[in-house]
Amino acid sequence: KWRMSVQDFEASLSSQNWLEYLSDTGRSDNNAVFANLLENESFKQRFLNRFSDILNTVYSSEHFTSVINETFNEIEPYLSEDANRADRDDFYEAEEKTDILNWANNRPQEQRDIIKNQFNISKTIDLDLDVSYYNGGFVKVNTIDVRSSTPGVSEKPYPWSGVYFDNIPITLEAKALPGYTFSHWSGDATGSDKIITITPTNDLQIKANFTADSDFSH
Repeated sequence: KWRMSVQDFEASLSSQNWLEYLSDTGRSDNNAVFANLLENESFKQRFLNRFSDILNTVYSSEHFTSVINETFNEIEPYLSEDANRADRDDFYEAEEKTDILNWANNRPQEQRDIIKNQFNISKTIDLDLDVSYYNGGFVKVNTIDVRSSTPGVSEKPYPWSGVYFDNIPITLEAKALPGYTFSHWSGDATGSDKIITITPTNDLQIKANFTADSDFSH
């Protein structure tokens, strides 16, 4: 029973095609496991969507930049004190923060390009989501809830935009909050099923519509 397999987290920091390296069956047994999993279409789609989900939230440039600034603001008062404790080479320099910020801004697109090249995906698509009432409910995209409690999602998340891969099915689920009921989808999706799966070939604009329950009491 497989629970988790971990190898070379730092490999994803490389500017090279880390995905090609880790899916090379000739390198190691660990690589062979991952490569064979990617041969399964269901696993590949889940892998690509999970990767997209986290790039759109906790690893988005905006969120990662805020974490970098918050961290450096916290430690900056102590840097001069620490530098004076002992002589050392290659101590922290101000431009290193700039380097990390630049890396955070550029890395998501680099990662998407690596995936497109590895799986021969022609393009990415923009998924724009909205809700009829902010207090009425929210939308779950694949593995993430588009709501403020999800790391990397803003306090007022709608309208929300994410980047996904062409021709890779996306699952949306409308989740009503207390006092509301999901009514229907509108825009580039229709119907009243709470859970829908869409295979995108172009940018999508979709709204989840909720209605207030007339007999709801707090």
